Amino acid sequence: LGSLLSLAASGCGIAYREAKRGVLAVKDSELFWRGRHGALTPQEQEWAKAAWTYFDRNYRPETGLVDSVERYPSASMWNAGDALAALVAARELGIIDARTFDERLSRLLDFLNTMPLFEGRLPNRAYDTQSGAMVNYDNQPGAIGWSAVD
Repeated sequence: LGSLLSLAASGCGIAYREAKRGVLAVKDSELFWRGRHGALTPQEQEWAKAAWTYFDRNYRPETGLVDSVERYPSASMWNAGDALAALVAARELGIIDARTFDERLSRLLDFLNTMPLFEGRLPNRAYDTQSGAMVNYDNQPGAIGWSAVD
């Protein structure tokens, strides 16, 4: 494969197209791709929209975070990852428009870039989703340490 890719990189169009065809065939094969291909069915699209309503309803524009539990303003880094995945999925599935995606992603990334860190080093276990402050498990101000899982 290495020599084929070298040949492809040298500008030989035929070799490049064949290498690309082979790579795509392997990438899309059952070897790497499990599950179904293609667009969502109308029923699946409705399920996706229903799932997005949780993230939309519990979104906090002040920080870009999403409440970890319905209307409870606390989240971990695990929850931030969930929100990021949901945001990307909603955009890819056409549930939200590009502007909404850009605004929410920018707010979340801004928070992640500026959030206070436990002992100035690692993310705290929990954050208030409205203020972005480090909180304990009762959502009261305070640092409670970091988590390797999150």
